Amino acid sequence: MKASTLGVNKIKKLCISFIMAQVIFLGPLLSDPTYAQINSSKRVLKIAVFDTPFCPKLINKTKKNIEIFPPSLPFAAQRGPFVECYEDLFGRHGLHVLNHLLKVIPKLDYKIEIHPIIIYTRKGMQSERSWSNALQKAKEKKVDLLLLAVGLPSQKPLKVLSDLPFNTFMASGQISGRIRKSTLVWPQSIKSNDRSIMIGAYLPPTDQLPDQYLQDKTLLHVEKIDYYFSGGTYQDRLTGSSRAVTTALGKALLLCARINFIDGNLKALKKCLKSKKRDLKDSFSNFNFATF
Repeated sequence: MKASTLGVNKIKKLCISFIMAQVIFLGPLLSDPTYAQINSSKRVLKIAVFDTPFCPKLINKTKKNIEIFPPSLPFAAQRGPFVECYEDLFGRHGLHVLNHLLKVIPKLDYKIEIHPIIIYTRKGMQSERSWSNALQKAKEKKVDLLLLAVGLPSQKPLKVLSDLPFNTFMASGQISGRIRKSTLVWPQSIKSNDRSIMIGAYLPPTDQLPDQYLQDKTLLHVEKIDYYFSGGTYQDRLTGSSRAVTTALGKALLLCARINFIDGNLKALKKCLKSKKRDLKDSFSNFNFATF
């Protein structure tokens, strides 16, 4: 009887020792909100994409952990669905951005929601009102990240719109059409270092020039650009800084998958990306630029 009691006590001590060892080992991880959120079965990363109309029937969804919500049109003046699929409507820019995003997002162990939000009218126009309404819609959806391959051109500072209230990956923008070097583009022109990462584009190496990297000379807001990615070639449907910023978001999710993207100021993500940074050099101008 006594020997049996001693055996039970010994087993209890071993169990307690094992549990304490696990607490000591796992304690820092379990107390880290980043670890807890990412490993929670309820973990969801919500990404809003502001752009032109999206054509739902042409969206290439292949990953099971990604849910794409119906496009939102936050205009009080518009009625009914706005999911035009005409080939000539804005060049299907929003569709190409979304499909490229779906291609570059890695397979992760948590769910991703993508919320397409249209900021253009049927006539291809955008305004302070459309952006203000879109931001309100994103707030209602409680998004974590905002992908901007677009911007609002203006010849004067915008009064209604202030800085973005979301963690944002934004394209730097480029000279094209009516957009000149002097054109103000919101929100790029007032980019906040705390809550946004601006991406520029470079021209990728070719078969003829396999080791040559060239900075895209049509880029806007060069002094604000954080990182550069390939702007693609003439054979790609999505090119320039629109392609670059979409690629950058996917790469960031791949390299920093365990980072809490809801930290409010992107400090953790920026620290992770800085550790992955590598430098490239323009083969002709010797301009140095970073990528990851």
